[in-house]
Amino acid sequence: MPTVLSPPENTDTEAASIGHEFLSGLPATRRNLLGAIRAVGRIAEFAFEPCGGFPGSDKHWRVRCRMCGWIGLRFYSHLRRFRPAMRHPGCVAADIRQKLLAALLADAVEVCPCARSHAVTTEEIAADLDALALLLDHGGGEAAAAAKADDLARQEELLTRLIGHCPAEIARGAAARLLH
Repeated sequence: MPTVLSPPENTDTEAASIGHEFLSGLPATRRNLLGAIRAVGRIAEFAFEPCGGFPGSDKHWRVRCRMCGWIGLRFYSHLRRFRPAMRHPGCVAADIRQKLLAALLADAVEVCPCARSHAVTTEEIAADLDALALLLDHGGGEAAAAAKADDLARQEELLTRLIGHCPAEIARGAAARLLH
């Protein structure tokens, strides 16, 4: 997934310290992360890809059309049901859209082929979400602040495994739909 947002300057809060490129304005909770995983997988089914963190269902999300390269704002709540008469202004003609979509989806895989593996199965996703929750649950005080600072790299690694761009993101999104 392309990173449009730069890392935060202020790392005093949990929301600022992790998830900045995966969640836009949302705290890194299990619910929000599952929503983002599902959303990235679902829009990939329709040949869109995110150009920034998932902002939630009913807020504009900057996406790129994989059919023509258009970049613009769409609501995920509209994309997940994908039934518009027109994708967006200037997209490929409707008569070739299905063939092009099928060709683009032919690259989708069920297993992550990436050098740095991504969570794709329900078990992998659940384990990474649990590990992330443990890293975020340090309690309070100075010791907790030090532990949080030490865990930032592991948090980013888990977030990348969960939401980072992968040819298996459609399968990952389907697996995430089975989790609560």
